[in-house]
Amino acid sequence: MREKGDLKILLLPDHPTPVAIRTPCAGTVPFVFYPAPPGLSATPGKRYTEADARDTGQFVPAGTRLIEYLLA
Repeated sequence: MREKGDLKILLLPDHPTPVAIRTPCAGTVPFVFYPAPPGLSATPGKRYTEADARDTGQFVPAGTRLIEYLLA
């Protein structure tokens, strides 16, 4: 798959669940793309956390846009 360029991975939760409140809530969620699609930069070495995701400055306002990146 990697040789043909067909491998794409999108990893994300469906909602945040802060440890402090232990229940799902509204808010932004971190996501990981492999490989990074055009328009989003790779940020190697970051942890997969809401705080580190926020620190990248990358934000996709609609979940449907994430699917568009994946299927492009």
